[in-house]
Amino acid sequence: MASHSTIHSLWLVSLVLTLVLTFQTTALISQDQSQALDRIELRQGLTARTPVDVWNPLKTLKREGEILSFNATSLVLKVTKAEGSEDSQTFNSEQVQSVQPNWRGAGTAAAIKLFERHQYGEFLESLKKLDGAQIPVWQDALIRSMLVQVSEASGRISLAGDTFISLSASYPIPSLIYADMPLCWAVTSTDVSANAKKWLEQDNEAAKLLGASWLLLGPNAAQAKSTLAELQKSKTSAVAQLAKAQSWRLVPVPDTMAELNSWIAERDRMLRPLALGPSEFISDRLKRIGEYDLAIGQAFQIAALYSNRYHRARQALESAADMLKKQGRSADAEKVLARIKQLDGAN
Repeated sequence: MASHSTIHSLWLVSLVLTLVLTFQTTALISQDQSQALDRIELRQGLTARTPVDVWNPLKTLKREGEILSFNATSLVLKVTKAEGSEDSQTFNSEQVQSVQPNWRGAGTAAAIKLFERHQYGEFLESLKKLDGAQIPVWQDALIRSMLVQVSEASGRISLAGDTFISLSASYPIPSLIYADMPLCWAVTSTDVSANAKKWLEQDNEAAKLLGASWLLLGPNAAQAKSTLAELQKSKTSAVAQLAKAQSWRLVPVPDTMAELNSWIAERDRMLRPLALGPSEFISDRLKRIGEYDLAIGQAFQIAALYSNRYHRARQALESAADMLKKQGRSADAEKVLARIKQLDGAN
């Protein structure tokens, strides 16, 4: 096992790379949004031998065109060549880690802007006015995943879970949407056991994963643990990976540092959106054992890489500020609180 100082050094390097990635993402978002194109970011494919660490960051590729379809298997993009002719390109969905849609349908883009400004009430009202017939199925799936985020942000985990299960049952969702599954990653007083028991009994992998997640550390732990073991064999890569990461929660707290390097290594091989939940678990577990510097580093990474998932980025920063206060670092805590205010006012 690496020493504490080695892990801390790796965290510092990781944080620098995180900031670079953040600037790259910001540059992409700041491009001309008036152009009627969909934009995607692809991550390089992985094999068992592909090295992934702070010295070997995964390559990414950006493409733009018109998305013709996007599901669990593939993304098909219509592109215009330099000479003006059109062609289509097909990408493995498991490599698509972000999508900036050119929203179709009258009023859709305006509705999404309300979501991005965290005006959730207005967002929900605006959705009622949209003509679903004008919105492609893949864009509708993204909008429904936003509904999951809104419910989770307001503490309605049961509704968020039911909404996600309905989405997964009605459409073969791509891997990146699984990032919005309202799984339990950190210590919480939230109790959705009644719903979780029903989820666990459904013939739907997403429902089973949700049920196992929320029952894993309670009276139904044995059944939840068995379900997670089965889901790790799922043919749906996102489900298998998330089930594996959920099993980390069974590791006794005193064994955290012994497992930390392997957790981070597995987390870093996941598609970036899917790595959000595991990152939250790692940060929370480090906080619980008093490894505040490492926990704060993970929290900052979450805030930097997942600012588009507002309430989870905010929770990470709140946790970081709390830990800084406990360390007597009031000035640093105030800087983090100022960043939260900036995040609240993002538009």
